[in-house]
Amino acid sequence: MKRRWFKGLLIFSALAALTAVSSPAMAVQFSYLDPGYTQEIYTGSIPTGWGPGYTWKGGNLVLRGGNTLYEYSAAPAATVNGTAVHTATSHVISSGLAAGYGMTTGLDGFAYANTSNGVAKIDLNTWTATTYAGSAGGYYGIGTLPDGRIVHSDTNNIWVLNPTTGTDTKIYTAGSFIDGITVSPTGEIFLADLGSTRIRVISSTGTLINNVAVSHGPDGMAFGAGAAFASNTDGTITRLNFAGAGYTGAVTESIFASGGTYGDLASVGPDGSFYVSQWGTIHWDNGTSSGGNAIVKISAIGGGGFNPPPGTSVPEPGTLLLLGSGLLGLGYYKRKIKG
Repeated sequence: MKRRWFKGLLIFSALAALTAVSSPAMAVQFSYLDPGYTQEIYTGSIPTGWGPGYTWKGGNLVLRGGNTLYEYSAAPAATVNGTAVHTATSHVISSGLAAGYGMTTGLDGFAYANTSNGVAKIDLNTWTATTYAGSAGGYYGIGTLPDGRIVHSDTNNIWVLNPTTGTDTKIYTAGSFIDGITVSPTGEIFLADLGSTRIRVISSTGTLINNVAVSHGPDGMAFGAGAAFASNTDGTITRLNFAGAGYTGAVTESIFASGGTYGDLASVGPDGSFYVSQWGTIHWDNGTSSGGNAIVKISAIGGGGFNPPPGTSVPEPGTLLLLGSGLLGLGYYKRKIKG
């Protein structure tokens, strides 16, 4: 009996230690988060209208607000309500960057943005932009395919732009409002169909692979370890596992995070962490909450956790356990503010 009691005590102590490691003293923007991950408020409060498009210059996060890009420091540089946050330097794009939100990192060293006038190519060294004449205009979803082409949404249709030739080709008609877009390492395109509460999967040529009704309003998208992650308008992030090869077959939907607030387009950084917006309320490290907007960074314990953008590298996770867990992802959310 004593041996059983002692064994039980050891198991309890191990679980308690794991919980302590899994839940460091950081802000808890999401009241529940898969215990294999950590969360932190990255930006502090940001004005309405910034983001939620993301790109990176080196390791620095870059957000967008109209025709201005905001480059965040690589290390925390300020403290807000007990929370160490990164601070931004603003760069005004004088021309070539019309209204829009979505951004993606290209394989050629440039950033690409969805705008009302078409897809814009942004030089992050000179902070200048040019728009591809004749490309489809849009506001939100945009991503980079493994071959360097840019996939983007004009709201109801999906287009693929060849950045070398400037050719923009419509590959898929959804007939519903498509918001966030993410791409798998093998080129499958995941669409957050907020208009009909579905996740669609299409090939890079526009063939429909899967079309799944989900239980939450999908907005932002991310990808990792064979699963897609949707950031939803009810403050949850859901993980979608596919029964069949190539993201076919039945889909199992599970809660990855909950208790958050309304967000927008999500993105994975070169560090393999997931960055999501939260609109409406921020829960700070000192236990206070306030109205406002912020970007939250989610990482697997040990580092990274998500598939980084094409052409970038990510540090190896700290343990084989994390590699085997396949727990990758977060999602994110959004308040639609056009123009």
